[in-house]
Amino acid sequence: MSGIRIEAGTTSVGTTGGSATATSGSPAQQAYDRAVKQLSAAQKKLSQDVFDKAPQATIEVDQAAVEAAALSLAAATTALAREQEKAHEGQTSRAATPTPAQQTEAPSRDRSRTGDIDLYA
Repeated sequence: MSGIRIEAGTTSVGTTGGSATATSGSPAQQAYDRAVKQLSAAQKKLSQDVFDKAPQATIEVDQAAVEAAALSLAAATTALAREQEKAHEGQTSRAATPTPAQQTEAPSRDRSRTGDIDLYA
């Protein structure tokens, strides 16, 4: 058992609330929430099996489950980030659409009126 080491920094995940929370949000948000719960459950099982001094084969299976859940969480996080980025781009593109008044060209600047100095004159 001396080869097994669990560090607190690698086995904790933030919680998303109680276990009886209603499913809400986008599909990407729901997938993220499920992935967080799966990772948390896998980590708890690994910790409990280590505490109970389970056989090495059980520990290795638990470690593989934690790694798989972490990969699932990474994929869900990426999908959620993409979804949020698309939503943000949609909001900024609507806000950036110029109105007819904004589409008129501004008059050209007269350098003598703006205070610009020509250093090579």
